[in-house]
Amino acid sequence: IIVADIGHAIDIYADFHNTGDYAPFPSARENRVMLEDFRRPEIRQLFYTIWTDPLSLDPSREREKVTHDIALKLSALAKSLEQSGHDSDTASLFIQRCIFVMFAEDCGLLPHDSFSSLLTRLEQAPDSFAPTLTDLWKTMQAGGQSDTLSAKVLRFGSFFDNAQALVLNKEQLALLREAASANWSAVETSIFGTLLEQALTPQERHRLGAHYTPAAYVERLVLPTIIEPERALWEEAKDAALAKVIQGDSQGAIAEIEAYYKHLAGITVLDPSCGSGNFLSVALNLLKDLEGEVVQALRTMGLSDLQIQQKGYSVGPHQMRGIEIVQRAADISELVLWISSLQRHYKVHGNITPPESLLQLS
Repeated sequence: IIVADIGHAIDIYADFHNTGDYAPFPSARENRVMLEDFRRPEIRQLFYTIWTDPLSLDPSREREKVTHDIALKLSALAKSLEQSGHDSDTASLFIQRCIFVMFAEDCGLLPHDSFSSLLTRLEQAPDSFAPTLTDLWKTMQAGGQSDTLSAKVLRFGSFFDNAQALVLNKEQLALLREAASANWSAVETSIFGTLLEQALTPQERHRLGAHYTPAAYVERLVLPTIIEPERALWEEAKDAALAKVIQGDSQGAIAEIEAYYKHLAGITVLDPSCGSGNFLSVALNLLKDLEGEVVQALRTMGLSDLQIQQKGYSVGPHQMRGIEIVQRAADISELVLWISSLQRHYKVHGNITPPESLLQLS
């Protein structure tokens, strides 16, 4: 859907899964195109593509391709580690930690290309891999100067407690380096569910119901139960704010939006059989997208990003609750939510480093 404010701006909305829930495209922060923006060739190309090949703009297409390719490499690595004598839990935790480092590198939480370059160097000296990575993880646990990366790193807390890297041979290290070369900032978090399934026997999968469900199918449940009711409340809040603006009460309008933001950041979602967190991560992503619209409304009313963050409201993993009887699945679910939240943080707030509380897994 393209909405034109003639002579001023054009707003773009998309619904690639045909759910009826149109959202700002590509995000609430970027969906408004000012008239003067058409001087830029990339904007003209965007509109050309909208008219000639709109489905090619579906971000899930690239995510699914990247995720599939990565999953193949990491699944091969997991099987190789188990064949080398490591139990599945040990191999799973090792790969989870590697995944987060690769994600952190591509999202700017670690210096650009630092981990990928490190793996390329270590591939020529695999005996140095385990002690070098262990040293990096110790620094990531506490924060501070990393001799391994020659840079200061943020504190990532308990996820790296007692972290001990496994010894990899040259072939295993090559698989990890190939996985690190992908664009992890856009990876679909369902990769964790894929890895979990492959770590279970067929009997365990049947007993636990641990089967990957595509995001489009998950949305068929999440949209009517969570997002549509919330969007109805959001429309009411916007109407109330507009009424205040018409009355000349700009502060009252801001208060209406803030009140809804506080509500949005306070709701709780429960999955009684969460597995690797696929349903919870989709719910979190859609709620974060709605948060993006709220944040953009506050920006339009004149608040800076710093002022908005100082309000202390944020949609995040703390609102997601899950019940699961398999500890490995619960651990993966927690990591899935953490990475999903960080992915959406950049989509909502742009290139702003998240607050330290968002970097703490537990």
